[in-house]
Amino acid sequence: MLLVPPTDIDIVTLDFTNVGLHFGVILAAVDINEHNRTQLEMASRMADLARRPLMALTVAGEGISDHDAAAALRAASKGLDPHATAFIVRRGEVAEEIARGALHEQAGLVVMG
Repeated sequence: MLLVPPTDIDIVTLDFTNVGLHFGVILAAVDINEHNRTQLEMASRMADLARRPLMALTVAGEGISDHDAAAALRAASKGLDPHATAFIVRRGEVAEEIARGALHEQAGLVVMG
């Protein structure tokens, strides 16, 4: 996991009964060619605990359409609770596109497998 804190605010608050997490969306960066259910479940659990939206992102390779890559993300995410609110397909060099996607979506936590 990669926690991306905002520049000038506390990302965690504590009191006697609660832990509050204050950051952007939870982004699960998924390779649709690998088994990644544990990664997706962890991202979903973190979204639930933080009460933040969950998004799934993949960097698609040659030979797969954006539509098919998004469908593969949806299938891999099926049954998560909370479920992903967006399925994002990017193209290019994997690490760069994950970073760009995280920045574009204002992710506070990136879960990678």
